[in-house]
Amino acid sequence: MSGTGGLSVTARGLSKNFGPQKVIDDLELHVPAGQFLAIVGRSGCGKSTLLRLLCGLETPSGGAFWIGDGGLPSASGGVVRMMFQEPRLLPWVSVAGNVQVGLGGSRADRNDETRVMNALDAVGLRDRDRAWPGVLSGGQKQRVALARALVSRPRILALDEPLGALDALTRIEMQELIEEVWLDQGFTGLLVTHDVTEALMLADRVVLIEHGAIAFDLEVRLPRPRRHGAAEIGALEDELLGRLLRHRAGGCAGGDGGFVHRVTGERAGGARSGSAIRHGPP
Repeated sequence: MSGTGGLSVTARGLSKNFGPQKVIDDLELHVPAGQFLAIVGRSGCGKSTLLRLLCGLETPSGGAFWIGDGGLPSASGGVVRMMFQEPRLLPWVSVAGNVQVGLGGSRADRNDETRVMNALDAVGLRDRDRAWPGVLSGGQKQRVALARALVSRPRILALDEPLGALDALTRIEMQELIEEVWLDQGFTGLLVTHDVTEALMLADRVVLIEHGAIAFDLEVRLPRPRRHGAAEIGALEDELLGRLLRHRAGGCAGGDGGFVHRVTGERAGGARSGSAIRHGPP
């Protein structure tokens, strides 16, 4: 199930206010076409708001953003698709029917069935096409949600903590599946996660959001597939967590008061177990 490749995403001076609260503050970001970007940070730092802005699901209070060479992004038309923490399946519709929902207005196409089955095949559920959502495990439901997002062959796939509710082993399996379909289809990946290890396992690049701005920009130059518990992953994990805790202790000014630092992941260090950066309230 090969895709048509990714599109770049660009934000210039992007801001978002909710009443008097500034959630995104004069943010600058460029994601090249086909890159897998992970966005990390404490709860309430603006990660999910930024993701929704980049997908065209929120209107910015200031600045500009665009996909590809120009124009405002839209979650319609199959260009951008989003996957959430909850699978959000229709319980009265079969697995295949739920995936077909992802085709939106193109559902009258006579090739729908082939596209649906190809999407299910990509996530390893071709033989469950007639099953009802109620009989599926949590991991299988998320696979259906992923197939629904992929069936329209999006150029950008946004993932808002899609694996947060899964057990550890299922989560690792889903990480491997997401990486596999990304490598096959070449879309641009935008992942929000609290899990530093997950970010490093999947992403080409990880940005840390503090006070609505990018405080740290980490380029992950590690070969794929990556191995959980590898020393290189542990070293970068230490780098990210250290940076996060440093900001927590000393504060981090948003906008121009923040800083951006880019390093590469071409060194080894002591391996660590997976860590999650939940230092604020849930």
